Amino acid sequence: MYDNASVTKDTLLAVRIPKELKDAIYAAAAADMRSPGNLVTKILTDYLRNSGHLAGPGRPSKRKGR
Repeated sequence: MYDNASVTKDTLLAVRIPKELKDAIYAAAAADMRSPGNLVTKILTDYLRNSGHLAGPGRPSKRKGR
């Protein structure tokens, strides 16, 4: 589960994405009552935890030793 209160936002990552993806992010964020940046952070956090690249609550990293 994503916990926004425990995330310290201290760096900026700029990426170029297709307009359709940006529009979809903004629409999904509005539907979920989130900011687009918060939604992107959630999507990335969930993906990285599920793929073992980021440890999180209840989900230790599978990539130890790499």
